[in-house]
Amino acid sequence: MLLATAQEFNDLSNDVQGVLQRFEGDWSSMDADRKTQMVAGAERWLQLDATERSAARSRFDDWQRMTPETRNRVTQQVRQFRDLSDTQRRQIRRAFENYQSLNTDQRRRLRELYQDMSAQQRRQLRQMLQDRQQRQIQR
Repeated sequence: MLLATAQEFNDLSNDVQGVLQRFEGDWSSMDADRKTQMVAGAERWLQLDATERSAARSRFDDWQRMTPETRNRVTQQVRQFRDLSDTQRRQIRRAFENYQSLNTDQRRRLRELYQDMSAQQRRQLRQMLQDRQQRQIQR
């Protein structure tokens, strides 16, 4: 039986049960889709090495510290990103990598320049960048 199809907590492997231990009491009241998601997540967790687990814990802790409004905004941004074309997602990733390659002072200066702009200047900059992306896509 595939672990992801197990409907009873005791049917799960010992490793998956260990990861999902805190949900055992609620397991029987969860719908099948939720159980499948939980098991799939536990199986992914078990495949991570120590460094990856540490990074995942850190991201989860960051998520928990966010306000509900911030979480909603981040969730919406992720959905918007997923709705983009492959080309647009690659361009955004490339731009982020370029930003990450800047040293701390260059990043700080870039943030300051952006923050010092008026709302209209920011809109104009975003429009210029979007126009540039469209031209690159059309090539």
